[in-house]
Amino acid sequence: MELLNIKKLDLQAKKVFIRCDFNVPKDEDGNIKIVEQEKVDGECPKCGSELVVKKGRFGKFIACSDYPKCKHTQPFTMGIKCPECGDGEITEKKNRKGQYFYSCSRYPDCKFITNFKPVKMNCPSCGNYYMQEKYNKEKGKYLVCPKCDKEVY
Repeated sequence: MELLNIKKLDLQAKKVFIRCDFNVPKDEDGNIKIVEQEKVDGECPKCGSELVVKKGRFGKFIACSDYPKCKHTQPFTMGIKCPECGDGEITEKKNRKGQYFYSCSRYPDCKFITNFKPVKMNCPSCGNYYMQEKYNKEKGKYLVCPKCDKEVY
């Protein structure tokens, strides 16, 4: 008899939902705050409206501000040229598990991919145009050149 009561309580406990307040930005009074979208230089090639940065489930991307009418999108790049093809730029993306990775903006044509964050900084020894940010428990965050493996702290 007591076992049945415990199972009923567990089932009832699973039906209770936790109230979530952290998804919507609020001011001191508790009112919902409207956040301005981050604007990007340039205009939409299809309709001529402003371009804005949006955040989707796979990371940031650039889209037209006149969304329902115009559905133009393009990848949000880091400003570093792709080391494999040289035409595209490196973009930050998020996989299904929520982990970030970095790949070329010309994905189907270029297959460049890395798990280490690229940083726009010249290598002090070989002069490579970018370095990769890595993390180690002993060393902390440090930069490594992908060409010559020189470490910079």
